[in-house]
Amino acid sequence: MEDKTIIVTPDTVVGEVTKIKDEGYRLVTMTAVDLDAETIDLLYHFDKALEERHLRMPVSKKDPVPSIS
Repeated sequence: MEDKTIIVTPDTVVGEVTKIKDEGYRLVTMTAVDLDAETIDLLYHFDKALEERHLRMPVSKKDPVPSIS
């Protein structure tokens, strides 16, 4: 199985989500993983016909992140 995870930043996440949406994928869910005292991974999970794509964005807990809605 091929890993379809793309690493994004707060500056690139909206553009990547737009590309994935234009390809016909739908947002399934989001996950937050606590990495350490200062950092989390935000994961966005997408699906199209049982094919999954994921975006991973490591961010500081102090910094705001852009909305993808």
